[in-house]
Amino acid sequence: VPIVCSAVIMLMGLAWTGFCAYMLHADVISFCRNMLLSAITSFLIIFSFLITTQRKGLYFWNEGRFIRFSIVVSIAFVFLAFIGEVPYLVAPVSILGVILTLFSGSVCGIISYCAMILYYSILNGLSVPQVIVLLMAGMLGAILFMNLQNGFRYVGSLFAYLVADFVLYSLFFVITQAGTMFGDAVLYSAIRLFAAGVLVLVILKFIGKFHYYKDIEFYSMINDTEYELLTQLKE
Repeated sequence: VPIVCSAVIMLMGLAWTGFCAYMLHADVISFCRNMLLSAITSFLIIFSFLITTQRKGLYFWNEGRFIRFSIVVSIAFVFLAFIGEVPYLVAPVSILGVILTLFSGSVCGIISYCAMILYYSILNGLSVPQVIVLLMAGMLGAILFMNLQNGFRYVGSLFAYLVADFVLYSLFFVITQAGTMFGDAVLYSAIRLFAAGVLVLVILKFIGKFHYYKDIEFYSMINDTEYELLTQLKE
């Protein structure tokens, strides 16, 4: 399974590169360079997940879920391939930092996100301030959800992430002016924050319903002194 999942991640990364090369009419040298960078990015993501698994650093609902993680990474590749055509202030790219963390662990999520964003910035020719904003917003999101498995309380973390995202993008707009009218920038930010908030909330609800609370309920049940199987074992 790890080999198949690794191959899927690698192929999706290469497909993303091929798609961008076709859309941007890249020359042969740029295409070869980007394919190599894509392979390195995919390797970092795969390696970080495997090492985090070995070091027991995954959230407990992600243990043994390499297939699901590879699907999430593949969707992230597709998302980044198309989101480059969306205005920078609208695209909720930083949510990938939160999503990759939720479906792996804090260390794996941050490494995977940084690798993706650096490669994304090369393919789309982002400026240094744009890259810094994306890296900081995504990493802050990942850090804010680090202790999620200790109680699964996320309202405060989600609010803090959205505020941090808004502040960082606002600073970027004020410093660079971003070639956008103030009214348009406010509208773009509202769309980005709404999309990010809804998507992260849906994922958190999914994890809570089908994994966190389900596992907690199961462990509570089997540790109940009146649990039938436990009673039989005592006898």
